[in-house]
Amino acid sequence: MNLSDKQFDTLQKKVIAGTDPTAHPEYLVSTANRDEVIVFQGDWGPKFLAGGEDASATRNHTQVKQKDDSRKVFQKRFNLFLKSDVKDNNHIPNDKKIEWGVHIDETTKTKRVVGEDIPVTLSYDLSVRWHVGVHYKSNLLPTSNAMPEWADVVEVWATIIVAGSPDNFVFICDSPEDYISAAFPEADAGKGVKLRLRYKLNTKDGGPGDFGADIITVIPS
Repeated sequence: MNLSDKQFDTLQKKVIAGTDPTAHPEYLVSTANRDEVIVFQGDWGPKFLAGGEDASATRNHTQVKQKDDSRKVFQKRFNLFLKSDVKDNNHIPNDKKIEWGVHIDETTKTKRVVGEDIPVTLSYDLSVRWHVGVHYKSNLLPTSNAMPEWADVVEVWATIIVAGSPDNFVFICDSPEDYISAAFPEADAGKGVKLRLRYKLNTKDGGPGDFGADIITVIPS
């Protein structure tokens, strides 16, 4: 699909703003890839303003050419980022991609429904150094340890407990089993840690469910 300069400018602004890793760490977008695209965005912005249609009364040939050249380079790198970190990224829901203006293939537009299951901790295991193991089951499947039908994996997010500091949960690992072992750096041994588990539909049309109750423990040394 060929986009006008205005359409391309709107798309890139929405995608780059929407993939901010600080605002949306759950999207797991590559910070390095996004930062590289932002460099090209910085070159494109002023040249689009000076050489775009809205500046038709004041722009000159040189400014139009600079704008066109900047878009060629920027769009080539942006399209790579769009494919690798947005279109092919299962952690970004398709409805969010569509909101940004990203084209989604017709075959992937039908969303599987994310269920209401929440992982309930049955027990946790501190017998392995630097690891916290958790046995869990769905709150909606009290007699079974099976994964809910809609879910592919359970995710573990964790934050080291630091007095006086806000929680900073980060993705640790995922597993399709009813037991998951979260590994931490040796340097964190003996520190307090808070873990959260959630089920995840790990497809392009999928997404995560709600987090279960926090698990608060100490990383074994």
